[in-house]
Order: sequence, then C-alpha cells, then structure tokens
Amino acid sequence: MNTHLHVPGRRHINRLPPVIGRWYTLGFALLLLSVTTLLMLSLRTHVNILSVALLFLIVLVAIPLFADRRTSIASAIIAFALFDVLFIEPYYTLTVASPDHILALIVFLGVATVVSQLVYHLRVRATEALAHGRRMTILFELSQVLIAESNAAGIFTAVVARTVAMLGVRSCAVLLLNEGGEPQVHAAAGPV
Repeated sequence: MNTHLHVPGRRHINRLPPVIGRWYTLGFALLLLSVTTLLMLSLRTHVNILSVALLFLIVLVAIPLFADRRTSIASAIIAFALFDVLFIEPYYTLTVASPDHILALIVFLGVATVVSQLVYHLRVRATEALAHGRRMTILFELSQVLIAESNAAGIFTAVVARTVAMLGVRSCAVLLLNEGGEPQVHAAAGPV
C-alpha cells in the first residue's frame, strides 16, 4: 500500500511520490519513537513499566495520523522491541525476568497494533468523507446552476466550469456536431 490517499475526483492528498513518502513517514515515526524512548530512558528509574507502555501507546496512536499501514505496524513492533530491551529487566536483552512482564509485553503489542490500525482506518475514512463532501457541494452548485439556466449555452458553460473544478483538470469542452457533421466547440473552460 502506498502513502497516497487517493480519493476519486481529487488529486493525491500526500504530494510526495509513494517511495519517498513511505521513507519520509517511516523516518518521522522512528524519530518520534527515538525521542520518546530517550526521554523515558532518562527517567527509567522513576517510571514504572505501565507508564512506559502508556507513553509508547500515545506515540503509536499519533503515528497512523500521518503514516501508512505498514509504517504503523512496523512502529508498533519497534516500540515493542524498545519496550522489552530498554525497560523490562534484565535490560538490554530480549529475555524477561518476570512472568507478569511477558503478559504486559504481549498485551502491549496487541493493543498497539489494533489501536494503530483503527486510527489509520479512521484517518482514511475521514479523508474520503471530506472528498465526498466536496464532490457533493460541487454537484449541488451545478444542479442549482442547471435549474437557473434557461438556455443550452448557459447550461453547457456551467457544466464545463464545474467539471474543471470538480475533476481538477486544466480544461474541458462541450463539442456538438454542426450541420456538416464536424465537431464544434459550444462551451469551454481552460485552453482547448
């Protein structure tokens, strides 16, 4: 899946090419996790593992607001590894000293993955809803113009103007055949 959120009738939401966008968002996600980890690591003796898990979860909820699904899942797995290696005793290993901590790690990974996916899907749905709302507004305006116009030339002019606005194209034209069977421009918006 690419980092573009393509909504029909709209240009891509994310202006970066898919590969650059993916690396950019992954880098930013890693930066967020690194900063959070360093802040918590400096306070490791003063915070318990529940506080660490909750702070990581806050960051993992923020990441899907700008990143794609793969980056969100990768961030959850990286946070899980950071949590285990840096905050669960014995430190700097993947082993766990207490059985309670094993359960905490498993629950953390599950919650982090599910929550990040839910936030990602909400962001996608919100983007689609906004684009749908814009399309409906343009169609409503077009219907109002069509009702108000009484002649074909006015209707054609309104249709091409709204088509350019709705689809984001440079130009649009209505061509009708003249008496000789040749196409003739009856209304245009932009260069033809």
